[in-house]
Amino acid sequence: MKTLLRHLPTLLVALLMICGCGKLEDEYNNRYRCRFFFNNAIHNNTKVQSACSSWGTFIHITLTGNRTVKIEAFGQDADLVQPVASEQPELWALGIDNGSGLFIGSSSFNTGTIYAFDGQCPNCYSGGMTSHRLAFSQSGQWVTCPTCHRSYDLNNGGLVVQGEAGSKLYRYRASYSGQILQVNN
Repeated sequence: MKTLLRHLPTLLVALLMICGCGKLEDEYNNRYRCRFFFNNAIHNNTKVQSACSSWGTFIHITLTGNRTVKIEAFGQDADLVQPVASEQPELWALGIDNGSGLFIGSSSFNTGTIYAFDGQCPNCYSGGMTSHRLAFSQSGQWVTCPTCHRSYDLNNGGLVVQGEAGSKLYRYRASYSGQILQVNN
């Protein structure tokens, strides 16, 4: 008994380490191709700057005709930006459906981390060509699917916060250097 009590703290620490460690690769989606490169030193877009440096601010990036980037922030007019050749727009792929785009920003809860979520509802999309494009709600902190009416919290890892339980949003790796925004998998 004394031996067990002596090793109990070590066993508890080991158990906590095992339980607390999830696979990092499970955090990011590798199933759907995602590649986006945006040089804000060239474009000087205040929406991109704000989303990547202000906590709790998110933007919705989509592609329009001629590979133009549409940048939307909740409650503001959209910006249309023409990419430059060095950004390689011909190689861009925005997740499941280029038309649904990406939601990108910095969480209120995790300072310094840039999040990029697929703009497609993960619970409605089943591999078909039908788009289930998410839209901003709750002052730009949530996105909602018009089909299943689930809402996802962008500040909380893309978890379902309203509606029927289901999968969280697909997330891609993202970084912002103060000038360059990169999203990929």
